[in-house]
Amino acid sequence: MFGNISFFKLLFILLKSIPKTLLESFFIFFSKSEEVLFLDYKDDFDMLVKILSITLTPKTIAFDHDEKYLYIHKMGD
Repeated sequence: MFGNISFFKLLFILLKSIPKTLLESFFIFFSKSEEVLFLDYKDDFDMLVKILSITLTPKTIAFDHDEKYLYIHKMGD
């Protein structure tokens, strides 16, 4: 177990995001704007969970990080 979250909880979080991923992959062709967001994290495992969740979302991608924040590119409406 890593930190306060187990492998099965991580798997549940990722499987739960699949319907949103499919829906947003359809609407990405109609996106008109984009922005860069900053998302903070507590520890390395929290960073991993957030990066995997963000990467599964077609309109967003985590492209960099430092000791405190993840940098995310997001396409919007």
